[in-house]
Amino acid sequence: MLRSNPIVKVIRQWPGATVHSTADLGGGFPDLLLGYRGRTILLEVKGPKGKLTQPQVEFHAAWRGTPVVILRSPDDAINLMQNLDAAHRHGIVPASGPQPER
Repeated sequence: MLRSNPIVKVIRQWPGATVHSTADLGGGFPDLLLGYRGRTILLEVKGPKGKLTQPQVEFHAAWRGTPVVILRSPDDAINLMQNLDAAHRHGIVPASGPQPER
């Protein structure tokens, strides 16, 4: 179950992050939605040697939003969250965020 997965625990405990399980949707849709610092990120949780199913491969190829992030370990989750924090500190905002004036 995703709730007890150590990768999910890291994200759930990260201050300011919200996470919603979408694992039951099927059809290759990623396991989780992460909301953090104005971004919505689709996450696929796999074990160290886990492979994407054919429906997941097809979903990832067809998806036109931010690429799906595949997390294989708690360290992957920590790195993702730290990178999102760094992007925020450096003023890198999501495409749907404030746009510079032209």
